[in-house]
Amino acid sequence: MAITFHPKKKQILICDFKGSVSPEINQCRPVLILREEIVGSQKLVVVVPISNTEPNPLCSFHHELDDASLSGHMMGKKHWAKCDLVSTVSVDRLDRIRSRDPRTGKNYFHVGVMTDDDFDAVRDKVMYGIGFDDFLDVKNEGVPDGAAASVVIAAEVNVAEVEKGV
Repeated sequence: MAITFHPKKKQILICDFKGSVSPEINQCRPVLILREEIVGSQKLVVVVPISNTEPNPLCSFHHELDDASLSGHMMGKKHWAKCDLVSTVSVDRLDRIRSRDPRTGKNYFHVGVMTDDDFDAVRDKVMYGIGFDDFLDVKNEGVPDGAAASVVIAAEVNVAEVEKGV
C-alpha cells in the first residue's frame, strides 16, 4: 500500500521497483529520500536504494550506513547505500517499513530517518556514482548546501572569461 503523506528528505522508506527492466533494481527494497520535491511534479522524489548485501567490489560510491540511521528489523545488520543507483520514482511506489516486534510478534509500520552524517556522506557519494565527483574537489566545510558547486561553476566561468579576454 502506498504512503498517504509526502516523504521528507532523509527518510527511509520501502520502494517497490517491480516493473523495472533488468539490470535495474526490480524488487522491493529500502530507499533513502534524497530529494523530496521535483519542480513540476509533486508526485516524484529522488531516492538512493539501500541493500544489506555488501557491494562486490566495494567502490567509492557505496556507503556503509551507521546503525543509528537504521530502525526496526534493519538495526544490527550492515546496510549499504548504493549511490550509483540513484532513481527518480513516483511516491505511489513508496511505503513505510514493516518490521516485527520481537516481544509481541506483531507487525508494525514505521519510517526511518537517516543521521545527518550518513546523509551528507550519501549525498557526496551520489556525486561519485553519477560521475560528478569533480565538484567534490572543493572543500565545503561551513559552506551552505550547493554553494561549493556554485563556487566551482563560477570559477570555471571566470577562467573562461579571462581566456576570452572579457
